[in-house]
Amino acid sequence: MSLHADKKTMRDNTGTVYLFCVKDFTQNRYTVPVLLVLIMGLAACGEPAKPPLPVVGQAPKFTFLDQDAREFGSAQLENKVWIVDFVYTMCAGPCPVMSRNMASLHRSYALDDRVRFVTVTVDPEFDSPRVLKEYAEKQDAKTKQWVFLTSDSASIHNLAYEGFKIGSKDDPIFHSTRFALVDGKSRVRGYYEGTDDEEVARLFSEIARLLEEPS
Repeated sequence: MSLHADKKTMRDNTGTVYLFCVKDFTQNRYTVPVLLVLIMGLAACGEPAKPPLPVVGQAPKFTFLDQDAREFGSAQLENKVWIVDFVYTMCAGPCPVMSRNMASLHRSYALDDRVRFVTVTVDPEFDSPRVLKEYAEKQDAKTKQWVFLTSDSASIHNLAYEGFKIGSKDDPIFHSTRFALVDGKSRVRGYYEGTDDEEVARLFSEIARLLEEPS
């Protein structure tokens, strides 16, 4: 790391500025009384690089209808990091917790256009695009980034069970509570329990790790 002196500061080749105590011997005092240390930066110097997240599957291709009754599918998610879950709007069990946690992640990455969120209903008979739009509004979802999708039951079941390997084989209404993390190459990189705060926090950090991977 090359350092370039600049008065009482030194700048490395990453642009990070370090301030050092410099003693003024003529007045027998310190002109900069405090040594400013970037603790996180120093800790990172000694940490080995984390290995890439594993590839645990391949996300299937699909084309469904979104909350505005427009076609939306996997093609719109190319080169994006995205998170998908399966819920239904009348669910009184885990779905509200899942949606609350998805909304929290959505807010955290709302300014990052590289990230998308996808919620798929498992109750298409009730969850029409209009119903999904109302549900999105309740979550304060910015639907350019967080889309709510429906299709026929067979296609939804195929996406969840055959594609993402989650949910019930026999009845899609008995859906999984897991979130799936997908990279820009449509590879599944992890599963996370969507009702568990620690798991959601891990997902938050692993979204950031994916964003750091070379494209």
